[in-house]
Amino acid sequence: MAKHKHLVLDLERCDVVGIALPAEAGGGTGTDPRIREDLQGTINSVNKVFTTLSYIDRTDPKKSEWVYYNGILMREGVGNDYVASESGGAGTGYDTITFDFAPKVGDSLEIIYIPVP
Repeated sequence: MAKHKHLVLDLERCDVVGIALPAEAGGGTGTDPRIREDLQGTINSVNKVFTTLSYIDRTDPKKSEWVYYNGILMREGVGNDYVASESGGAGTGYDTITFDFAPKVGDSLEIIYIPVP
């Protein structure tokens, strides 16, 4: 049986606000583990460092987080748009997003991520 997803849309913002995964036969829960939130930090044309409310599960970096700047998906990695790091040092959990640029007042910073179980 093919898996399918349902997008949850906010028609006023013309934006996807969630993804619903239907329960599968055989006991699937249908819950989506991803969290969507605004990045925490001061947006002031100077600050480049922002944090999440929970730790990001980076066991598979290609599927761990999606960072959006004014609705545009950013690219992770040195030399790209941002780098994810561990504020408490190696092994403490990824919770920090450092941009390659300083977002300006009025900009929107969002992240969708899979939290550490």
